[in-house]
Amino acid sequence: MGCDAANPREKATMRKPLRCHLSLHSWRKVSTEDGSGQFRRCRRCGKEQEPADPPHWSAGGGG
Repeated sequence: MGCDAANPREKATMRKPLRCHLSLHSWRKVSTEDGSGQFRRCRRCGKEQEPADPPHWSAGGGG
């Protein structure tokens, strides 16, 4: 038997791209399905990252 690209087992064992493994993702902005927010998703591996929340006024970073 040859390799079948549609085989789910083979798809599950695919490796993460080297750049993504080294945390060098290729981020793009994506909107949520309902349009209420945005987040970033890597174009290569699909990892998602929510935007960082702005610091809260009570966090004590000011003068």
